[in-house]
Amino acid sequence: EATEPEKARTLIEKKAVVSLIEAYAISVKHYLRGEDEIHYEDLRSLVSFLSPCSYSLPAIIPSANSQSRVAGP
Repeated sequence: EATEPEKARTLIEKKAVVSLIEAYAISVKHYLRGEDEIHYEDLRSLVSFLSPCSYSLPAIIPSANSQSRVAGP
């Protein structure tokens, strides 16, 4: 059985996923309308919890700071 903190974390993660799915749908709407801006009021509340430093790329995806590059022929 999960502890209270684990249950709370799971609930927060589920709400975040639902918000991101809704944000994706709204982003597609703006794309289909040909709106090329990036700041929309209808998206702000859905993705405001995201910040560039609040998440990281998976280990298999090199970051911009990565010095390892594949040598070309």
